[in-house]
Amino acid sequence: MSLLRSSALAVLVLAGSPAAFAIGGYSDDIPNSTAGGGCNACHTSTSGNAPRNSFGSAWASAKGSVGIVAAWGSVFDDDSDDDGQDNGNELGDPCGVFSSGGTPARTTAISRPGDASSTSATPNAPDSDSDTVSNGCDNCPNNANTNQADADGDDVGDVCDTAGEGEGEGEGEGEGEGEGEEGEGEGEGEGEGEGEEGEGEGEGEGDDEGCGSSQVGTSVPMGGAAAAGVLALLVIGARRRRGARVSS
Repeated sequence: MSLLRSSALAVLVLAGSPAAFAIGGYSDDIPNSTAGGGCNACHTSTSGNAPRNSFGSAWASAKGSVGIVAAWGSVFDDDSDDDGQDNGNELGDPCGVFSSGGTPARTTAISRPGDASSTSATPNAPDSDSDTVSNGCDNCPNNANTNQADADGDDVGDVCDTAGEGEGEGEGEGEGEGEGEEGEGEGEGEGEGEGEEGEGEGEGEGDDEGCGSSQVGTSVPMGGAAAAGVLALLVIGARRRRGARVSS
């Protein structure tokens, strides 16, 4: 066998080995698998020939039942090595939103999900409000709400719903209240006593057309008592003139 053929055969054997297939065929389907130890993420050692660890076994089982693309979504929220951190927390995808060939939510603080001695320093990151719920699955990522309460089911946390309540309330309240009240009653009292000025007009029009009418017509309006007094004087004067005419 020539050297060229031997080299070619060695390359084919290496390419077809479990180790080469493991890291080359599945690395895009598990977030941060290389950062998580390469083959060590799924196997008990860095060799692809080594037995699968607890995570590797769970992922292989999911791959067989739902397919390679959906396998990660089936195991991300499991804690395969029972170290208190879900597989997604350890491999940088706490919310299980990673898809094959994509970029995980976090690429730092990665640990091995099949090794209980390996844990992540920031398993929930990114977590802007530090409520232990990663941003990707937090219904109110900027307001701490560990319980993720959502009473109205609108996928927005209650703490975010209440944050904006009351804005604009009362705008315009009271506008126009009492409009027209000032005008009500305008004229109330207008004309109160209307006609008072004319009361007594014509009073005292007397027997003596000449004197009586001219004096009354030019007199200033007066009350009833004053008018009666004037009338009495006019009557007396008229009688005196009549008496003088008789005697003459």
